[in-house]
Amino acid sequence: MTTAQSLPVNVKILELITRAVNILLPLHAVALLLFLVCLPFTGLAIIPKAFSATTLLLIMTLMMLTFSAIADESTPGVSRGQRVMRRVVLVAQGLTPLLAGLAVWALWLRIADYGWTVERVYAAMIALIAVTGSLLLSGFQRRAGVQGAVSMNTFIPLMLTLTAFSWFLLHTPVADPWRITVKNQLARFAEGRAKVDEGDLYLFSNAGRRGKQALQEISRHPQWLSDPARQKAVLVRLLAERDTNNANPTISDLQRSIPLRAGSEAPPESWWQMQTQYIEQEAGICLVDTGSCLVWMQDMNNDGTPEVLLYNRNQQSITLYAHQATGWNQIGSVTLSERLEQALRDKIPETVVKPWRDLEVNGQRLPVQYYGFEGQ
Repeated sequence: MTTAQSLPVNVKILELITRAVNILLPLHAVALLLFLVCLPFTGLAIIPKAFSATTLLLIMTLMMLTFSAIADESTPGVSRGQRVMRRVVLVAQGLTPLLAGLAVWALWLRIADYGWTVERVYAAMIALIAVTGSLLLSGFQRRAGVQGAVSMNTFIPLMLTLTAFSWFLLHTPVADPWRITVKNQLARFAEGRAKVDEGDLYLFSNAGRRGKQALQEISRHPQWLSDPARQKAVLVRLLAERDTNNANPTISDLQRSIPLRAGSEAPPESWWQMQTQYIEQEAGICLVDTGSCLVWMQDMNNDGTPEVLLYNRNQQSITLYAHQATGWNQIGSVTLSERLEQALRDKIPETVVKPWRDLEVNGQRLPVQYYGFEGQ
């Protein structure tokens, strides 16, 4: 298909879009004016709680800017009704800066209460575009009057330039959303204006290098946590996940971080080597929170060969490792309560023979799962 053949189709599409916008612009102008008229009596409570006030106000502002840039107002109205609607649109365009200002005010209230987040940095940049665009639109319309369509030839390039510049700023240290968010939230925690919740921890875990630094700072100030007993384990786990993805610990690193139970035989070098080669989340947690873990050897099946037991305070668990034909493997685990930690560290646990037995048929053991009986 040649360019000459495709041009009429493109023109028809543009005409269709323009006609649709010519209908939507007056409707949007009426809705905007009704909203502003009701605002002094209802305040922002007129906006349903399910919607963000900032988001709704910005959408209304950007819709007015977009419709005004696309609409064809060069043809004078042929009826009184069309002339009236033209005036309504001009009034709404003149009041658009007020709508953008309300969006900035609503956003600032959220920031003052809850601090900066990545989403609010983006919202602030969009609000800057909305305020600037609404002021430009208002100025163009005042100067051009009914020749607004002509003034749009300058308005559109200015808005595109402003949008491109804003996008560029978001990718520089000046307006980097993560830098602003991390710095602001840490300051709020340090000043006591907010406590760290689990949402904050997961937010920082996705914030790259700055997020890792924030998690490390929080780990040095456990008083910032809203629920230290529960969130400390989450914090250590998130730090461990980041460290195990970026580091290759040595045997010496593990042995310094995981103390050996007094009086116990040290695990073989092959077990430590396995932990360094296939660094698991559990060992990673032990590396991050030095001294929180404890390792010892204990014979769990009376075969004369002791297994390795690794206690992890942050996971409240004991993991059992046995050396098999394929090497060291996890063979079991125990979940225990926090109140048992001191007793566990003071004395090696005793083993208990299970009173309920398995079955054997023709030399093959058949494990029985007993219901409602402890110590099976």
